[in-house]
Formats: sequence, C-alpha cells, structure tokens
Amino acid sequence: MGYNADYFNSHTANWLEKGWLPRGGRLIEFGGQEFYGDQGAARRRVRTFLTDQRVSEEAIETVTSTGQPLLVASIYRSIGIDYHSIDVDRAYGAEYFDLNTFATPLHLRAAFDFVNNEGTIEHLINPINGFHVAHELLKVGGVARHSAPLTGHRDHGMVYPTIKFYTNLLGDNGYELLNGVISIGSSPLDFCDDRFELRHGDGRRLEDASRHTLTDAWIQIIYRKTRPDAFRIPTDHLQLSPDVRAQAAQLASNFQVLAEARLGKDAVRGTDAARFEEAAELQRRAQEHDRSMANTRFSVMDRHANAPGRSTLPATSLLCAVSNAAALFLRPQPHAATFAAGFFIATISTFVSIPNSPDPKARIIRHGIRGLWLISAALFAIGMLP
Repeated sequence: MGYNADYFNSHTANWLEKGWLPRGGRLIEFGGQEFYGDQGAARRRVRTFLTDQRVSEEAIETVTSTGQPLLVASIYRSIGIDYHSIDVDRAYGAEYFDLNTFATPLHLRAAFDFVNNEGTIEHLINPINGFHVAHELLKVGGVARHSAPLTGHRDHGMVYPTIKFYTNLLGDNGYELLNGVISIGSSPLDFCDDRFELRHGDGRRLEDASRHTLTDAWIQIIYRKTRPDAFRIPTDHLQLSPDVRAQAAQLASNFQVLAEARLGKDAVRGTDAARFEEAAELQRRAQEHDRSMANTRFSVMDRHANAPGRSTLPATSLLCAVSNAAALFLRPQPHAATFAAGFFIATISTFVSIPNSPDPKARIIRHGIRGLWLISAALFAIGMLP
C-alpha cells in the first residue's frame, strides 16, 4: 500500500503515544514500504514528526535531505526503533521472505514488539500464513496492526478476509482488541472484465451499471497478543456440531500439524537473518544446474555442492582423460612414479570429489565418471608393468 505524507504523524505518533510501539522497541513491516504522492510534502511532514519526537536537527537533516531518497527505515531508526521489513523483492532493504509459504525462522519468533501490515496481506494468495507469521513474530504483549480491504476495492489485491474472520481471529487467539476502524467509500460498479454479466438479485440482467456503485470498506485492526499459545485458525459453522469444543480442538490440531510441516526448513535453517537469502540462492543454483544438465556440460561445473540435487564434476575428469592418453602412448615403457601418482589421484577423487545426490541424472553421471576413473586406474596399472 505504501505510506502517505502524513503517515508518521497520523499513525506512528499515535502508536508511540499509546505505548503500543515502545520506544527502543523492535518493529517488523510486511512489505518494503515507500512514500507515494508528493515527496516534498512527505519530507515536510516527516520533519514535523521528527521535531515533535525531539530528534536532533542534524539527524533530521540527514533523514529528510533532498539529496537522497526519503526512507521509511531511516525515519524509524532515527527515533530509536529497531526497524525490519520482509518482502520477496527486497525493496528498500527488505529481507527476503515469502509470506505465502515461509514458516517463521526460530530466531525471529517472539522477537518483535510491533508487526505492521500496511496493505500487504491482501496481495497474498495464502493470507492465513501472513496472520500466522504475525502471531509468531510477536512477543507476548506485542501488538499487531493490519490495514487491508474488507469489501469492494474491486481490482485491489487478491483475497480479503471478512469481518467474521477478524472477529473469530481475535476470539480464538485471545487477542486484546486495541483499535478497530472500518472506513467506508464507494466506487463505480465495474468489475473490469466484461466477460461476467451483472444481474439483479432476482436474476434480471443489470442494463445500466453506471446507476449503481460498489461499497468499498477498508479495515484497520490493532490487537495485542496476550498469551504464548500457538496460533489458532478461526473456525466457522461449528455451532451446529454436537461437540463444538472437540471439533475446534481437532481443527486446531490439524492446522498445527500442517503449520509445522510447511516448509519446515525455513524455520530451522539458521540463526542469522541473512538466511532469508538462502531460498533465492538455492533457486538460482537449481536453475543453473538444470541448464547445465540440458546442455550435457558434464565436465566443468562450479565447486559448490551444498544444494540438494546438485552434482559437481571436478577438473579431475580432464586430468584422467589426459592420463588415459598418456597411458596409451607410454604403455611400452614403465613410468611407475607417474602412473602411481595418477592412480592415487583418480582413486581418491572417485570418493571425495563427487557429492552424493538423490537426483537420478546426477547419480547416473556420478557412476559413469567413477567408471571412467576406474578404467583410468586400470590403464595406469597396466602402464606400470614392464
């Protein structure tokens, strides 16, 4: 969604005043945020905000200088907030994180005082994971804020939770509601795709859509996490069950199993925030590997064999080929030292140079190269005979 010129004055100042965002606290943002609209107005309003927060004139000048971009992260840090952001495009210094699928890394769980979702979750195809991650990022006593479409906004985002979802989210997780505002507007009744017919509730075709409008509703909800329990998905239609509590508990258990299994490696990969970059690096390596396999370039690849399914074929292949040729030419004359060295290199590299991999193609290549090396060893041995 982005920040408007008055964002810090109308939102952040309020969080600080009410103690929802503690001074010196840690804040994590969903999405790399930027200022939209008049940048000059944004600089002026940010300067006012920082002055009210008693930031030094020198620091204000550094943050709002026209010679550089006006960065959201720099503004938060100038008032002592430990600011972080996560996104898939790494915009404005955001760390790589896929809110659709990633689990919360262990070192980030219960690590933040404030989670801010400024119009990001509605762009996810799997928004429930965003709410789940927000829950796990928060300390007990920490505050989450979601600002997102509720209804209408016909071509903005992908999936919108309903007001019933938010109500049940609060109840099922024991959140304390701090603030809830629904802003109402309207837009033309135009769904931007004329392949869909518009009809009245009684089935009659709607002939003149211009006479109607679509109600737009935008929700801002701020709540506090009050207990260390695992995240519980909101449930629906359980009131018809003869044992509501048991059904709800079973659904919660089912979700917990799914949650712990969802790309669980994301949660245990490491203890450094830089691990967010690993997913992108693995994808790059996999693509490079696929290209190499397609081109049957088996003799020269890089030395990095840590990614699953990756096969490394070292320069020893070339050495063995040259040694084979040498063995054929020098076979009538014994050169024990030369062939013994070649035999040693071929034998050792057979076991240490090629990593194990579950990939079938890599396994075939590995066994093929080992076979060539064993042939090399045999030729070396023959060449050593008088």
